[in-house]
Amino acid sequence: MDETFRIHERRIRSIDVIRGIAVIGMIYNHFGHALVGTASLSPLALTILFPAIWGQGLFYGFIGVLTVMVNHKMKAKGVPQSAVWRRLLPRAGMILLMGYLMSIMMGGLLWVLDWSVLQLIAVSMIVSQLAVMIPPRIRWVLPVFFIAMTPVLQIWLNYSAISTAVTYLPPQNLVEHLAAMIATGRLPLFPWLASPLIGTLVGEALVAPSRQPLKLTQASLVGGAAQLLCLPPLVFLAGDKLTQAPLTIGYFLLVNGLAFLIVAAVVTTVDLWRWRWSPIPQFCEVNGQMMLITYIMHFLYCPLLLTHTLGFVQNMEVVGFLLAVIGYFAISMVFAWRWLPYRMRNSSRLDYYATFVLLAIGVAWRFAFTWLGIWN
Repeated sequence: MDETFRIHERRIRSIDVIRGIAVIGMIYNHFGHALVGTASLSPLALTILFPAIWGQGLFYGFIGVLTVMVNHKMKAKGVPQSAVWRRLLPRAGMILLMGYLMSIMMGGLLWVLDWSVLQLIAVSMIVSQLAVMIPPRIRWVLPVFFIAMTPVLQIWLNYSAISTAVTYLPPQNLVEHLAAMIATGRLPLFPWLASPLIGTLVGEALVAPSRQPLKLTQASLVGGAAQLLCLPPLVFLAGDKLTQAPLTIGYFLLVNGLAFLIVAAVVTTVDLWRWRWSPIPQFCEVNGQMMLITYIMHFLYCPLLLTHTLGFVQNMEVVGFLLAVIGYFAISMVFAWRWLPYRMRNSSRLDYYATFVLLAIGVAWRFAFTWLGIWN
């Protein structure tokens, strides 16, 4: 067993595979909620959607692991902490801006204050960087605090009264809007910021005493299993319903625990067992290399193109869902076949530029639909 990370085109392969699984899971989940008809909560709908619930936790949790890996690498090179922040803040700022543009694209100006996955990714990057400055023996208190505060906030903010007031609409004021987002789990403070903090603890086990995939696998297994082991007392003794809205502690631990187990599985197969490369992990790796682009593109593809422009799939439920998913990822692979070699010859910053172009197209498309009365 070769205990070194597997490198491909100057990139760690397992990291791209994990990113790819995360973005594929999120897209799969979004298509499912939009097209499968989850309001009835039929066994078929739940079966189809369950494999994608860990995408969000995988996004956020692995940010903490990557932060520790990058800091360890920078420290070994003698790079000062100020240089790390100069590298981090522009990236986080660009992703934050992308998130707000996406909110406008999907909901118009009234949703500009809403938060998406991208805003939480940006915040998680900054929180993880701040967290690594705190000793691990003290840092574990923070995720426990974020998780434990979730039901307290829902009670304090009167979730039952504001659960339907998530969108910023008059006569709702800004304070009521923020309270609704916190209570429903849409404002990513409680408990989602626990994910990157747990990720930093897993990352610490990786870089000390040595930077080996085996350490990451072991730490991810421990982190994932510890969260899943908390489920039985919550579900069977405390009566936790594992609901996403309001976001319960049990649902969070389920998603986050599965995410860390996936990290362990990917690192084991890609870096430790070194399985012969096959289409499935390669498909995930490709999507991981262009994560931002493929994430933004699926919003243009499904709600704007298939539903509002071409006017089909929204009433086809499972059939429409399968057509949308297969069609989207076929298009994404064709795009990647041209895009990735071009980016490798130039600069990785092209991903950011291309993403902003896609968002600009989406915002213009959204306002055109609003003006035409197609999408109010």
